[in-house]
Amino acid sequence: MLKSKPIQMKTTNFTPEESFQLIDSVIQKAKSRFEENGIPFILWGVIIALCSYAQAYMISINIIIKPAKKGELPKGSWHWNETK
Repeated sequence: MLKSKPIQMKTTNFTPEESFQLIDSVIQKAKSRFEENGIPFILWGVIIALCSYAQAYMISINIIIKPAKKGELPKGSWHWNETK
């Protein structure tokens, strides 16, 4: 069995100004990463929007089978007839 050592974290006491500078630098790094490589997020949004519109259109022209009412089988469904 593998035994792992507990991780020791270094603690540093920051002044309020140093703490603010650290937080600000982390936020600026995150912003620059998003600005440099935001294309996948935009592409994902466009794909989701197109799929949503396509599904709504297919439902409106009855290409997609709507859920059956209680006790009914949907049109075109395959089922086994049980014999007793």
